[in-house]
Amino acid sequence: MRKLKYINLLFLFVTILMSCNKNDNPLSKNAKEGGLIEVNTKTVVYFLNTMADPYDIELKYYQGQGSKIAKIDVLKQFFTVDDEGNPLKSEKTLFKSIDLSTETQPGYYTYTASFNELVSGVTINGEAIPSDDALLTSGFYWELTYNIVLEDGRTVNVPDKSLFINSRYAGVYNVVDAEYYRIGVLTYDLADWPSTVRITALNATTFKMEDQCEPFGGNEVYFTIDENSGKVTVLKSFNGATLTLNGIAIDNCDANPGTFPTVPCEGSNVVVKVPSTKDTIKISYGYFTPTGATGPREFYQVMVKQ
Repeated sequence: MRKLKYINLLFLFVTILMSCNKNDNPLSKNAKEGGLIEVNTKTVVYFLNTMADPYDIELKYYQGQGSKIAKIDVLKQFFTVDDEGNPLKSEKTLFKSIDLSTETQPGYYTYTASFNELVSGVTINGEAIPSDDALLTSGFYWELTYNIVLEDGRTVNVPDKSLFINSRYAGVYNVVDAEYYRIGVLTYDLADWPSTVRITALNATTFKMEDQCEPFGGNEVYFTIDENSGKVTVLKSFNGATLTLNGIAIDNCDANPGTFPTVPCEGSNVVVKVPSTKDTIKISYGYFTPTGATGPREFYQVMVKQ
């Protein structure tokens, strides 16, 4: 009986090995079954009134030892909201195909996408998307996804994608007011701040202020903007990771009001929109030092888009 059990376990082990070999992932970099691509350009920020301008999107491709990549199909899908804020999306359709049938070595491929190209032929509920970007709700975006077609005819879906996002809030801002308080004492002000701050869109509603965005340097501050209310929310985590400021978990006015006895929470954390799109962002953020000189570290800044 015990011998029979051992034989069954051996059979199970061999079966698992055979199953794994049979189902090799053709997207594995070193798999003999085929090739892999990496999406190097994950986010493109589209600026209004540049409808004909081409935006570059870069891919890196590998050619495997077995079945090579014949082509990459790029698919497009449009996302927006209606007048009441309800989400809307188009069907996923082919945008363009990239021919790699003559490529035998790994390399890079850059293709372009423009608003005019992306909007062409796209409908939602049978209605064509307006070809004038000024008629669209701010925050609209396209998802560009990728299917690999191998030379033996197999098609493999790629998990990575590129986002082609409209965001009026991305760009370079002039810092016009700034304060940093260390345990209630004004330590830095506008003279100590970087004069400009770059804000990058991560998706339609999520942004980050890039280093250097405050007096210390080496920090990035992530936040969301509610398009309808203009409310700014400083994020405490992003993609499952806790966000820090000077190595300590970041605090915001909503979750940690006790960290902000000095800088304003009321009247801050808001976007002030103007017709020229030279909008103003007011933001308060900070952290609480738990050891040593314990207490709050508070940041407040006002930025006007260039």
